[in-house]
Amino acid sequence: TLDFEYALCRPRFVKGLAGMRIVSVAVGFQFTVVATDQGRVFSFGKGRGHCLGHGSTEPQVLPKEIEALRNVDVATVSAGHTHVLALTYTGGVYSWGSENFP
Repeated sequence: TLDFEYALCRPRFVKGLAGMRIVSVAVGFQFTVVATDQGRVFSFGKGRGHCLGHGSTEPQVLPKEIEALRNVDVATVSAGHTHVLALTYTGGVYSWGSENFP
């Protein structure tokens, strides 16, 4: 089972991101989104309001690449309570989650 109801008392290395150069990190309510220097975006944590960008509310224990952004060159990410914005290198903006702005 997935148990997110605990707090880490000490910093821990995120093994699922090993070998990647992370250039942007954003946190929302019990979830994290990161962007790499290759423009890839990964998310993990609880999926309330579709905030992880995987098309469901299922939690992700390990970082999982957001498939919908696979061919998008994302420069940075920003998150609110249960929504995320991704800014591309060309100035485009993508949004998802429960406070999505179409």
